[in-house]
Amino acid sequence: MNISNILVCFTSTGSCFFDHIHVDVFKSTDAKNDTNEAMKNHKMGFEVRKLNLGNDHPQVADSLDDVARLYQKLGDNTKALQCLKEGLRIRRLKSEDSMEISTTLFAMVSV
Repeated sequence: MNISNILVCFTSTGSCFFDHIHVDVFKSTDAKNDTNEAMKNHKMGFEVRKLNLGNDHPQVADSLDDVARLYQKLGDNTKALQCLKEGLRIRRLKSEDSMEISTTLFAMVSV
């Protein structure tokens, strides 16, 4: 599946049901311990969210957290930290929820 196939799922309101199922589908890939496949799928979901919601949307930060977790699982802490820093930037810009910011900071400490 590629992004052009996924974009077919846009509804007339401009929102995408893919974004709603993305978590369930990709979490099941994670559960199968296929980290490389999970990474591919999470990156695809990240791109769709950016296209659908914009670069600085809090759900894009959520996707960055997911990708960071997978990079960490693959042993690439540098890329994991880059994703978390970008997610933190978005959260500070868009979120008034200090818990979300705290969660991202905690994840950064564990990298």
